[in-house]
Amino acid sequence: MIRLAKGESMGVPGRKTMTIPMTQSICGTSYQPVVFQKKWIIAALVGLMGVGSATAQAQEGEDTLRIAVPEHESPDLSAEWAYANTRAIVLGNIFERLVTRNPDTNELAPMLAADWEQIDDTTWHFQLREGVRFHDGSEFNAETAAESLNYVTREGGRLNEFGVKGFSFKAIGEHLLEVTTDRPNPLVLERLYQVQIPSAQQLEENPDAYKSQPVGTGPYVFKSYSRGDQWEIERYDGWWGEDHPEAVFGIPEWENVIYDVRPELSTRVTALQAGEVDFAFNVGIEGCSTVGEEQCITWTGNEIVDIRYDAPSSIMGDPRVRRALDLAFNREEIATQLYGKDVETTGQVLSQGATGYNPNIEPWPYDPEKARSLIEEARADGVTFDAPIRLVSQQGRFERNGEVLQAIQYAWQQNLGLDVTISILNPDQYDEVYRRQDAPMHESVSPDRNVVIVTTGSDTDLFDLAGYGGSRYLCGGDLSVYCDEDFDQRWAEAIKLTGEERGQALAELNAEQVERNVWSGILRFPTYHAVAETVEFRRRPDGWVMANDFTRQ
Repeated sequence: MIRLAKGESMGVPGRKTMTIPMTQSICGTSYQPVVFQKKWIIAALVGLMGVGSATAQAQEGEDTLRIAVPEHESPDLSAEWAYANTRAIVLGNIFERLVTRNPDTNELAPMLAADWEQIDDTTWHFQLREGVRFHDGSEFNAETAAESLNYVTREGGRLNEFGVKGFSFKAIGEHLLEVTTDRPNPLVLERLYQVQIPSAQQLEENPDAYKSQPVGTGPYVFKSYSRGDQWEIERYDGWWGEDHPEAVFGIPEWENVIYDVRPELSTRVTALQAGEVDFAFNVGIEGCSTVGEEQCITWTGNEIVDIRYDAPSSIMGDPRVRRALDLAFNREEIATQLYGKDVETTGQVLSQGATGYNPNIEPWPYDPEKARSLIEEARADGVTFDAPIRLVSQQGRFERNGEVLQAIQYAWQQNLGLDVTISILNPDQYDEVYRRQDAPMHESVSPDRNVVIVTTGSDTDLFDLAGYGGSRYLCGGDLSVYCDEDFDQRWAEAIKLTGEERGQALAELNAEQVERNVWSGILRFPTYHAVAETVEFRRRPDGWVMANDFTRQ
């Protein structure tokens, strides 16, 4: 049971309740209690309403898995929209890729390509699996793969926006596919991991159905879709993976999978508790508090909450001030008090296993004494603190971002005596201070701006520092407020490398930018799902949720 009393907030995973009395200690300072929204309390009360306990399998049959999903639906059902988890949760069971990731280690692994070899800087050969067929009965071979891949990576196509461009595919044998790029590209495999392969026969014979009747080679066949209501897929009896269990990381147990679209968090939680679904996707902190610790899946993945300081400004232009700000708030307290006891703090924007991850980078420690000393040094050398520092985040960017800003604000006020204000902006207002507009950020930020951004980033797309590091750390980056031309040159050389050389070079640059205290990690933001007691769920490092991740208890 979840108890709500005066001076208490909702619990976090790993705790029955989280008490916030008239003052709360976070980061070694005290501040007034956070007022949680009414809808969170209503969601929590679902647990007191005596909902039913029947399982979804009992209603739908033991061979049906039922999942409640939010209303993040695909504009269409083509393979080009299957790159993101919110769509791949369905489409990723229908389409497959040349390469996948091992769900245990996150390393790249064979999928429709059994093996591959890099021939030169711009040429790769992929040996395709034999005996694979699309759901429409057509054969998967080098010719059909080339036709499909050339289409989905075409110039101007959706995948170009995610770096999949300049690729060309050609059959040079019945099951040997040649992939060429228009320039040396050390991320060919990582890019191909984003590319799902549709039926070439459908593209040729019935292109109008491509966006509404998805046909792939995956373990499930598309059955039906009603926008805003429900998706349904059913098991494909001719799936090649049945004969190659060692290559597919699990054979799906379910004959049918139904995805119920339930936009409101509270309705997804209610559906799970009523036994209407086996899994509720992304229920948030409060949803996990409602279902209880045993049914909550806390998934600390690749979404990083981080902080950016206005390096060109009059106050934060001094690196000692930026270092002091990083040392003056307690990341560990923020993580555990606001998100849960198992949530990790971080000093970098990469997850372990990503190219450029540096194991020697630690989160900045909480050291208010050192922080005060640095501020006094800067003050003695002429830095003035007569203007307020403005803490900014985007409305709805991540759960409890307002509370994170409050904790940092009070730490800086109490520990450093600074004037700090908070602004939570709508997306348009936020973009004006967050992104490059008409000129590079490091040139256009005025000395009296003094903005600190608390935001999120993710390495999920590529698991490589180059995935978005360039936009944050380089002179011309659309999010970069710092410019070092020497760093840019070394970055340009590093991203040309491959393998261990690339990893080592990017790891060194990663550590160097952390030392500047322009961008700093705070914590790895957790995702919260809820699962029925009758189902076992496997977490994947890339955040995807596939049907073969679920097994019966």
